[in-house]
Amino acid sequence: MRSFKLLLFIACVFGLAGHAERARAGHKAHGRRQVQTAARAESLFRQSCARCHGLDGRARTELGELTGAPDFADAAWQEGRSGQRMRASIAHGRGGMPSFKDRLSPGEIASLVAYIRGFQKVADQNPRR
Repeated sequence: MRSFKLLLFIACVFGLAGHAERARAGHKAHGRRQVQTAARAESLFRQSCARCHGLDGRARTELGELTGAPDFADAAWQEGRSGQRMRASIAHGRGGMPSFKDRLSPGEIASLVAYIRGFQKVADQNPRR
């Protein structure tokens, strides 16, 4: 009976160790997916948005000034826009901005919104002088 308890204990220890290793592997895979999603969002922004909004999101481009593109680093602008409104603006266009619903998937639009939200964080860390 004692050897059975010892075997059961050893099996539990190895089972928990295996579970912890699988959990770590899952966490690493999730982290890689987040990095890939962020890289894809940056690429989408460069391809679809930067002509007007600029690489820094501040809309200091010729087209940005011509169309009145918003400064994504502006705290007041960020606070005044819900994620839903931003997704709708990207999908359906707004003002001088074209619709992207036929070019971008809902997931890509959502990743762009998250990327655009990041401009506020950068601006908070590096305010204009």
